[in-house]
This record gives sequence, C-alpha cells and structure tokens, in this order.
Amino acid sequence: MARSFAVSGRLHVLAALALLTAAGTACSDDEITSPDAAAALTGGAGHVLVGAGNIARCDMSIDEATARLLDAIPGTVFTAGDNTYDSGTLTDISTCFGASWGRHKSRIRPSAGDREFSVSGASGYFGYFGAAAGPTGKGYYSYDLGDWHVVVLNSSIATSAGSAQEQWLRADLAASTKPCTIAYWHYPRFSSFSTHTRASVKPLWDALYAAGAEIVVNGHYRFYERYAPQSPTGQADPKGIRQFIVGTGGTGQNPFDTVMPNSEVRKTGIFGVLKLTLGSGTYAWEFVPVAGQTFTDQGTGTCNGAASTTSNASSSVALTPSSIALAVGTTAQLTAVTKDASGNVVQGGTMGFKSLNTSVATVSASGVVTGIAIGVTYVVATSGGASDTTTVTVTPSATRAGYYVSPSGSSANDGSYSRPWNLTTALAGAGGRVQPGDTVWVRGGTYKGNFRSTVAGRSGASVVIRAYPGERAILDGNTGTTSSAITVSGPYTVLWGLEVVNSSTTRSFSTTSSHSRQNGVVNYASNTKYVNLVVHDAGVAFYTEPMYTNVEIVGGIFYNNGWQSPTRGHGHALYLKSNTGPVIVRDNVMFNQYGYGVHVYSNAGSGMLNNIQLEGNVAFNNGTLSSNSTSPNILIGGEATATANVLRNNFTYFTPGTGTTNVRVGYSTVRNGSVQLNGNYFVGGAPVLDFGYWSSTSVSGNTFVGPSRVVHLNDASTSGKSWSGNLHQRDPLTTSWRYGGQTYTFAAWKTATRLAATDQAASGLPAATRVFVRQNPYETGRAMVVVYNWGQLGAVSANLSGILNVGDRYVVRSVQNFHGAPVASGTYGGGSVSIPVNPQTAPAAIGGTTRAPSTGRSFDVFIVTRG
Repeated sequence: MARSFAVSGRLHVLAALALLTAAGTACSDDEITSPDAAAALTGGAGHVLVGAGNIARCDMSIDEATARLLDAIPGTVFTAGDNTYDSGTLTDISTCFGASWGRHKSRIRPSAGDREFSVSGASGYFGYFGAAAGPTGKGYYSYDLGDWHVVVLNSSIATSAGSAQEQWLRADLAASTKPCTIAYWHYPRFSSFSTHTRASVKPLWDALYAAGAEIVVNGHYRFYERYAPQSPTGQADPKGIRQFIVGTGGTGQNPFDTVMPNSEVRKTGIFGVLKLTLGSGTYAWEFVPVAGQTFTDQGTGTCNGAASTTSNASSSVALTPSSIALAVGTTAQLTAVTKDASGNVVQGGTMGFKSLNTSVATVSASGVVTGIAIGVTYVVATSGGASDTTTVTVTPSATRAGYYVSPSGSSANDGSYSRPWNLTTALAGAGGRVQPGDTVWVRGGTYKGNFRSTVAGRSGASVVIRAYPGERAILDGNTGTTSSAITVSGPYTVLWGLEVVNSSTTRSFSTTSSHSRQNGVVNYASNTKYVNLVVHDAGVAFYTEPMYTNVEIVGGIFYNNGWQSPTRGHGHALYLKSNTGPVIVRDNVMFNQYGYGVHVYSNAGSGMLNNIQLEGNVAFNNGTLSSNSTSPNILIGGEATATANVLRNNFTYFTPGTGTTNVRVGYSTVRNGSVQLNGNYFVGGAPVLDFGYWSSTSVSGNTFVGPSRVVHLNDASTSGKSWSGNLHQRDPLTTSWRYGGQTYTFAAWKTATRLAATDQAASGLPAATRVFVRQNPYETGRAMVVVYNWGQLGAVSANLSGILNVGDRYVVRSVQNFHGAPVASGTYGGGSVSIPVNPQTAPAAIGGTTRAPSTGRSFDVFIVTRG
C-alpha cells in the first residue's frame, strides 16, 4: 500500500514547550496496529529511517529535545528541509543545527528546504553536509535500504515536468531494482494549512505514483499530519502514496485551517520524530514525541510490489540508438532486440516500450517515438525483466501545435500558422473550433481594441492564449471607450506572455473618481491563470471581481499604471478582491505605479478580502509617479473584513527619501480575521510596516529595514497575536516603533506590546549584499533575481542551478528596461552567473509629466530567460 508523510510545526516562544498540554493519544484507523503487531509484520527487524523537518533555531532549544530522541534510535537519519532558521548560512547551520542534530551528522541523509536556499545556491547547506547532500546545486539523490529504494528530492529548485530533476527522478525510478520506494523532500503536495494543494511538486508525485511508490515524507508546515493513500490529484487510492508532514523538529508550530480530503491524523503543538521501520516488503511507522508529550501515531503497511526492472542474468535488451533528437511533431524509429548471455540476438518474445514523460514524447508499441513538446525524456524498452533506455530530446519545430492569430488575421481563415484568425475570433472560440486543452498562439504585433475572452476550457484542460515565443504580442486598449484592454469571462483559461498597454497620452483628470484611462486586464471568471504578463501604462493593470475563485497571477511585470488627480495618485498594479478565494499572487514584479503596487481593498458591501495569498512578489517605488502619493507598495485591508490572507517571502523597496508607508496590513479599525506575514524582506518607507486590527496573526521571520519609523502596531489587543524571529534593521535606541498611538524604543515597544520576544534589532543598514533567486513556476528556464545591493557591488552572483541546463543560452534583463538590451547573456556552464548591477533610468510613463526615482545601484530586479 502506498504511503506518504510530511513534517511541520511552529512555536513562537522558548517557554511554550513547557506549557504544551499532554493532550493526544495514539490515533487509529483500520491499518494501525500495536507496536508488537508492527514488529511482527516487519519480522521484528528492518532498516530504520528516522527524522523530521523544520529543526534548529539558535534562539530556541527544542531541537535539542528532538536530538535526544535520535540518541536512542539507531538507523539512518533523514531531514525534511529547513534544517536551520532563519537562514541557511554555513555559520547558522554549523552553530544551530550542529549543536544538536549535528552530533548525528555521520548518519544523516539530508534534504534542503527554502531556508537553505535563502543563501545563494544553498552554499551553506552543501558546505556543511558535503557529499551526503547530493550533487552541489542539485541536492537530489537516492540510496537503498534493504528492499527499499530511498529518493531524496529538492523542492526549492525546478520540479516541473521536463525539468532536469523530474527527468532524473523518472530515470532513477526506472533503474531501481527494489520492490518498495520511499521519497522525502520539503514542500508537501497536500496540507491542511496554507497552500493546500501545491502544484509545483505534482510532477514528482506523478513520477513516484507511476512507479508504485509507497511513502512520501515532507516538512515545511510545522505540525504532524498523516494522509491515507491517494493519487497525485488527491483521489483516495489503495495503491496510492501515503504522505506524512513532519515539521516537528523544533522551530515552532502552525495551525490547521481547511482539512484536506484523505487527511487521517493531524496534531499541532507537538515536537518529535517520525520513525519508519522498512522491512522486507513491509513497513511500520511511529511518531515519537519529545519528553513530556504523549501524542503518538503508529501503523503498518505493505509495499505495492512494483515490478523490478532487473535484467535476467541470461538475457539483456539492446535499444538503439542510445539517444535521439527530433523536432516537435516529428517521429523517429527505435530498434530493440533481446540478447542472450553470449550477446546473440534471441528471436521471439514480447518487447514493450514506455515513455517516461508522455507530455514530451510518446512511443508506439513498435518503437516509433513522436515529439510532443520541447524537453528531454527517456524511452524504456523491456522484455522478460530486462530493459534498456534511450534519451529523447525534443526540439522546437517551425510551427507549434495549436491555433494562430495575427494582427492581420481574419475570421474567414482556419486558424493555421499560414492562415491565422484575428484575435476577436479566437477569444470567442472560433465557432466552437477552440476546444478545452487547445493553445492559441498570438503572433507578434499590436492588437488595438477592447477584447473579451469568452472561450472556456474545463478542469485539467484549460484553453491557453499565449504569445508566440520570441515575439512581442501587444494588446492596446486605447480606443476612447471605458472598457479594459481585455476582459476574461470564460473559466479555465490561461493568458500567457502577452503585453497589455494603453497608449493614450492623457494622464490628468479634474476629479478624483472620473477618468478615461482604460484598465489592462479584468477577470470575470473562475479557474483562470495569468502567466508572465507585462502590463503597463493602463489605468488599473489587473482587477479581479470578488465572486470568482481559483485565480492565479504569476510571473507578471506591472509598471507605470494609474493616473494623477488633484488629491492623489490613482490606479494600481493589482486590485484584488475575493469572497472565498483562493487568489494566488506569486513571483510578480510591481513598480512605479501612480497608486498602489498591491491593492487588496474593498469598500463596504462591494466584496470581501478572503484567502488572498501573496508569495515571492516584488513591489518597489509604487506611488512615486504621483506628485502627492499616499500609496504603499502593498495594502491588505479595507472597509470589508478580510481573513485567511498570506504574505510570504515577498520583497519591497523604496528609494531613500521617497515613499510613504511601505506595507499596510489592516485598514482603519475594521476587525479582520487571520493573516500571516512570514519570511518577507521589507525595505524603506515610514513606517516600514503599519499593522493592526486582526483577530489572529502569525508574524515571523521577516526583515524590516527602515530609515526612520519601523513598525506601527495599531491594535491594542494582543490576543491571538504571534510574533517571533523578526529582524528590525534600525537603531534600537531610537523611538522608531509605535503601539497604541505612542512611540517607543525597541526594547520598550516589546515590553509594551508583550509580543516579539524573539525579535531582534540591529543598527544601520545591512552590510552584505543579498541576492534572491526565484524560479518561475510555469516557464522552464525562467527565473526572477532580486538584488539588495547593500555592498554597492558592480556585479552580483546568482546561482541558476536547476533553472538552466548546462549548455543553455540565456539572457538577463532588468525589469526597468525589460524590452531593451540585456544586461548579461551567455552560455550556461553551471553554478552561478555574474549579473552587472548598474543604475537604471526608470521607464517613462506614456503621457506622464514625472518619472519615478532611480533605484541606482542599490536595488534591482532581473528576469533570466533562455534565449
């Protein structure tokens, strides 16, 4: 039976461990047995694999309590990522992790989390663990324990279908001779908190599920959760994978919110390790709590018994050629024969062919390979238990599968490459010819109009409207009407790579609410995605109506949007509302608006602000185009209540001497529900963070860098508030912190609020340049590089391992000159690339009279693409 595990937990003060109650008893379901029965099932022996994730903090000692559990449990030790908080520097890992779990280093087989990759290339992680962590920059590897094949993966680099890691995984599983398989890494596919279903790791689940794997163990969320066997899409399946989340190593705790289907056991506020006894075709699990806690969870299972691909001693398979390259839409013939021990061809028998990634290439029963999409996969030929493998590389074709539109296209055409439609025809579905799963390629040029997309896909088969690679497809909404450049009202659609603009030169208006500048993109549908858009010089760049669910905005670049009125600047990059959510906003860059960067706001009665999740976005110098700006880079809160909102790993910046409040979380005195601020890096503004009026908060691991005022905490109530591990980069003796309308020094502020016991303050600006690399979740070979150049370096190093393949051509562009000349280009040789950091002139706003301030050499954001 397939199994899977994950680990997580969060505790905000050191003393909380002693205050945790002893609630919780052994959980049970129809497979759980007593420890004696478990021993009997595994034959009383087996290989022990024990560990957890989210482990060490230098300002806490719970990791020592979990390390003492390891002292008494022999076997191989795993880690499920985030080995050390708050950073993955070699110093932090050596002094924090090394002081507790480090005494078991010789038997640890680790995996990396996002904290390790907060340092460029996770250099501290690979430096500490050495060869045990797998190849430097990759961090994925495998080993065997008896009948079990153990796979260690890395969720902080590319995991998409066709990525180097995913293809390695499929080849590794195909080569395994073991009947049972377990895998562990950091980010869970499923969880009853926060990102409930994480799309980025589904390709890993797809490969493991196809290979008959039994168990997946994860960390990231700081609690214990066990799932029933399920498929990669979350369907209950007796032959599926059982997932465990075990983020219980010692760093804290997270709550649960929406309980996921197939979640069998959940417990937060506990710390301990997961002990797996891997027997001959069987396994047993036991959660072992730290001293003073009583919760445990025990059970047993058997392997799925996936067939071995071991070659017969008396025969082998020879598959030729050993590698092939073919274009999309073309075919190639493979030849496979069975040979005896002497190398002679054996006639007869059955030969089977299998592609390990059918989205890249398929193979027929006779060995004919067909290229489907650009990428690399493997074809395996099998006969009588013997097998051989061919590497298949699929390259671009002259044309791509799908329909085509062009500025000169016609509704009378057939939508082919040579006879394209116009855009209006395609967005209406071309009379039913555009079906779920189809792609419409938008050729380069300018499309002027107010477009409405009504074409619809279905679950698992969206319609994709995408700019043709290498061509600049521009939608210009300047028509003299009040309609947006494009309104999407068909569900299950994707807009990808388009540029949206308003070319009107009119920017100023006589009233605060009346304007004629058309908006960019408006969402009136559920289950939509907006990928790698560039939207500039519109009114509001992107707006979503609150009643629509499952909306995702990823990888976009938004700038110079809005207009000037006598009272203030108006118009935002993202104007978001949501009654139920989710609205997922990640890895976008928003800068130089007249109004806000992110405007999560609603007037009373016009929609809610629920389940809006911001992760990995950059917002800088928003509001600075206005001559009288009052707009922060990010606002979450309005006259309607907000709840279940998340700001995680976002970045902000104001050029010194500019800007107002940087980030505002909470609006007026409206009492909101829950919000999380975790791992953000906020720089500039006064204050850096204005926060208040939430019933439940989790604020941890953030960095606040401020030239004057740092944090304003407006809510007098501290009930339900959790603050821990934040860094305030400001002289702690200045009165730069506010609470309840009064200013304080840092120490006095902590005393007054009764929060932030583990927060720290440091004088002056940071000394070391920080470089953050975030991989684009949908486009292979694309990444965002965020640079806080505190050291004023002329160039910085960015580790692009897992994003580019050795030999790839690449280009690097500043978002402030995205369509201009690249700042760097070359052929990727592995590891880090050098990116020059030179002052950029902010892009001029069409019809504007002011230009946003320069970020100089101190800050910039770069986009890396293959090319």
